[in-house]
Amino acid sequence: MNNFRQQAINYKKQIANKFMLVEGQKISKRVFGKDFWVTRKIDGHLQSLFYENGEIMMLNSQGNEKASQLKCLDQAADSLRKAGVQSAVIAAELYYPRPNGRPRCNDVVSALANEKEREKLCLAPFDIVELNGEDYSNKNYGEKHLQLAAIFTAEMVQPVEMVTAHSTEELIEIFEQWVGGEEAEG
Repeated sequence: MNNFRQQAINYKKQIANKFMLVEGQKISKRVFGKDFWVTRKIDGHLQSLFYENGEIMMLNSQGNEKASQLKCLDQAADSLRKAGVQSAVIAAELYYPRPNGRPRCNDVVSALANEKEREKLCLAPFDIVELNGEDYSNKNYGEKHLQLAAIFTAEMVQPVEMVTAHSTEELIEIFEQWVGGEEAEG
């Protein structure tokens, strides 16, 4: 358990803290290159899923288990089992889906405190840290996302939306569509 706790904390420190906030109008000045994997940001709670021999545990970025009896967590375990996965460490966003509007971080807190609403929480896996004992930290994101999409197909557990872009102009278009047009988080 302590090893899992430290891994959840390390993911936040070593990976998630390196994510860079870029305002839409500054994309062309701060992002360079020609091939990008772009994922939709979900406003929820960062979680690390630890799966081993059919058992699953979810820890937040402080290494604490906030919820263990969630329908979405059961669906994640079923997906991993059906895919033949023996062990995995997966980063995911725990969120409360809103039919009209984007998910909000505070909705997760409210849902966790309400047994009826807790059953509506969903998981959006977005990174593979380890799969069947293999370190995935150096794999390209396109490969990781394909693997996530192959594993997680349950109603309440689906990978974050991902598209590719081949220029900063395309990045700006995606930003404007998702954030400007659809009011996504960013």
